Parts: sequence; C-alpha cells; structure tokens
Amino acid sequence: MSRPANDNPEQLIPVPLRQELVGRLRNISKLKHWQMAVAEAVKNSLDAIEDSGRAGKISIVVERGKDLASSGNGGKPVKTIIVRDNGVGFNESNFISFCTPDSLQKLKRGGKGLGRLACLQAFEKIHVHSVYKNGVWKERKLVLQCEAPELAATESPSTDAEYSTEVRLENLRSEFDSTAVIDFDRLAEWLAEHFLPALVDRPKWLESLTL
Repeated sequence: MSRPANDNPEQLIPVPLRQELVGRLRNISKLKHWQMAVAEAVKNSLDAIEDSGRAGKISIVVERGKDLASSGNGGKPVKTIIVRDNGVGFNESNFISFCTPDSLQKLKRGGKGLGRLACLQAFEKIHVHSVYKNGVWKERKLVLQCEAPELAATESPSTDAEYSTEVRLENLRSEFDSTAVIDFDRLAEWLAEHFLPALVDRPKWLESLTL
C-alpha cells in the first residue's frame, strides 16, 4: 500500500522564520522622498484614532539640526520628526503586527505592512512610547533600527490613565541631505496635498491634525 503524499513519518518541529532587516530594506522600493516616511507615521495615527472609536488628535513636531544647511539659504535641516496621537495605542495586536514582516493587519485599508520599513529607509531609528488600556493601563516602549538589537521593547504598568502614542523618526539619513531643508509652509502644503481626501471628508473622529 502506498503512503499518502501528505503523511509525514517524521515529527517536525516548527522553526520561526527569520528576517534580515537590512536585506529587506534593500529589496523594497527605494524611498524617493523622506516626507513619505512622515506620511506613513501620520497614516498609522489616523488608523489608530479611527480604531479607538473616539474623536482624536494628531500633532506633528519637526526638530531641526543646529547647523545651517550648506546650501546657504539660511535654513536648518530636518533631523527628527515626532508624531503624537491619542488613538488606540500599541496594544497587543498592534504590537504583534508591528513585529510581523509584511503584516496583513491593514490589508482592507490598502496597507502592505511596509510602513515602518519606509520610515527606516529615511530615518536611522524609530522610537515609540505608547500608553494604552488592556484591562489596566499599560505603556510600551520600543525601538526599531538597523543596528543590533534591531527590535527591542518593554511593557509595564502605566501611571498615566490617558491614551497617548509618540512615534519619533530620529536622525534623517544623509542621503536626504539635499532635501532636508524645507520650510514650514512647504511641508504643511505637502502633507495637506497627501492627505487631501481625509481632510476634505473631515471625518468626525478626527478632531485636529496640527503641524
């Protein structure tokens, strides 16, 4: 009698798939504009607020380098972008999705699970601090970077009793030096054009988006 094709006589032990982060970054489409990384962070905030079922706020803070740009136009280059919101936060399901390569969590929203990788193409490090509620108030801190350890995180009880998430895109990479000097109005205009559909619809759950 022949053995069924799917009958495996060996007891196989599951092995977790590994990911070489630098290799993954090399193999995805190269980011043309560092502002797209900011757009990814803002989109995540929009999704987090919508998922919370509450009206929420988003703020974007630009931190610039101390040195004047070599272009001589008197501007200072962008160094770090901070995106804050009071959405649902980095709860367990969102954290697992963040740690999962090519996550399908946002497939219905058109997401490809590559947003954090786009951010790492433009910035050296992603630093997150999130306060959320899972029966009790908790806070999660995590860092994603190309250097070891690539991903590090902690979770602990929180003394805060208010939803808040801060995502820091730290240290704009040198390959974007030529476009690092951008004035407030130009950046605001770029973001407004990128999120024009959301701004036109003016969803009730978005209380404000400020730069």
